[in-house]
Amino acid sequence: MTAPRNLLFFFGLAYFSQGLAGTLIQQPLAYYLKSEGMGAHHVAQALAFVALPWIVKPLYGLISDSLPLFGYRRKSYLVLATSLSTFGYLAISRLAAPHTILIVLLVTTLGIAAMDVLVDALMVEEGQKTGLIGQFQAQQWTWLNMASITAGALGGWLIEVSTPAGAMQWAALLIALAPLAVLTSTLRFIKEPRVVITEPLLASVSHHLMMAITSKHVWIMAGFLAFWNLIPNFSLPLYYHMTDQLQFGQGFIGQLHAVGAAAAAVGAVAYRKYLVKAVPLRFLLVLSIASSAATAFSYVLLNSPTSAQLLHILSGVVSMIALLTFFGLAASVCRPEAAAFTFALLMAIYSIAGQISAVVSAHLYQEVFEQNITPLILTAGSSTLLALLWIPILPLDRQRA
Repeated sequence: MTAPRNLLFFFGLAYFSQGLAGTLIQQPLAYYLKSEGMGAHHVAQALAFVALPWIVKPLYGLISDSLPLFGYRRKSYLVLATSLSTFGYLAISRLAAPHTILIVLLVTTLGIAAMDVLVDALMVEEGQKTGLIGQFQAQQWTWLNMASITAGALGGWLIEVSTPAGAMQWAALLIALAPLAVLTSTLRFIKEPRVVITEPLLASVSHHLMMAITSKHVWIMAGFLAFWNLIPNFSLPLYYHMTDQLQFGQGFIGQLHAVGAAAAAVGAVAYRKYLVKAVPLRFLLVLSIASSAATAFSYVLLNSPTSAQLLHILSGVVSMIALLTFFGLAASVCRPEAAAFTFALLMAIYSIAGQISAVVSAHLYQEVFEQNITPLILTAGSSTLLALLWIPILPLDRQRA
């Protein structure tokens, strides 16, 4: 068994890698595509295309659970996933054609998404053996937010000092170092016993599938998570609004992302230390939804760099508390025998809804509201309040993970 100290290092590094891959490329890529003449709705569609591998995350879990590779369910697949991501980002650092970049980025995202599923599976397995699930999760969230802080500041700086294409290529080159580090750590630290298949593949897959799809609580949570993430997401229109209307520099926008990530880290600590045990779940849900709606409405006050910083701090704290509350409830409905697949399924549904929301919101901003962000903000805030109607049917009596 891998030593807990090494596992803490590995989980922190893996989530830092995932966070860096997910955030450092975003602003340079959006800026590059914008410089190529793409509108907000077209950029949203391109980013949704790149995010497709996140939607099929449950498939990676089923394959890893049911079909060991070279005798290992996690380690061999981790080596494959991290290698794929490393070579993909190295390739992007040499490319300039937008469509080619998006296709290669799709492949690299496949590696990152698979790595996420495999690392979570290891976290559950090793956490159950050692009784350190809470410590492992805290380590993951801490370093994911650290990556977001780093990427937010670095992404804006790259845009300031380089051409649009150059900033995107340098971001890809830097990101390639992250999965490479995870690959090295996997080979060094992960001690996984070899397994032998004792059950037919089809029977094993069917068993895990039935556990998830026959649970009423799973489908209720799936519906709630889908509804929550279908609420209009104005993050990309907000980027266009800050760039074109408010004339914020790209470096400052990158700093805003870093500020928001730091605030999210504070929200995660507050949730873990002061909220999750002390506050009843029903009240915590109401608090999360109401504060999220208030935060959305408050963006109508955005008119200066100072207000932007304050709003990103507020949004970071509130969004992290809401996310941990909802994900904690989602984890509680997963049966232990199929927890990895079921949780991945819920997260896939959540991701699909988010991508649909991003595309629709960008279309509303560009075509319906004629690049006026205020109606989109009011729509998002009002829709958020409707999530309160879900509380009576949510499985609040389930024991939280």
